[in-house]
Amino acid sequence: MTRWYSGVLGHAYRYAGRFEEALSILSEYNRQSPGFGLVDIVLTYADIDDMEKARSYAKALLAERPDFTVANWALTQNCADDQRLLNDRQSLIEAGLP
Repeated sequence: MTRWYSGVLGHAYRYAGRFEEALSILSEYNRQSPGFGLVDIVLTYADIDDMEKARSYAKALLAERPDFTVANWALTQNCADDQRLLNDRQSLIEAGLP
């Protein structure tokens, strides 16, 4: 499986509510491409109300990608659901991302 596909698949699992599968594939994606997959890992932990782990992964994200910002991330999202995007932005901020 190509690396980018892992990210897409993990994202799809998250949107489908298949959180354990999402975390598994996104963790593998991050192992293959350090720093990538972490945003969706943070969001997945926020989805299951484990903000302690979400914050931990947010710190790891900033360590790998110190220039990351929620505003710049939001610009790259192709999401037809405005409320989901708003909720995701808020989750990232609550996890401690700038």
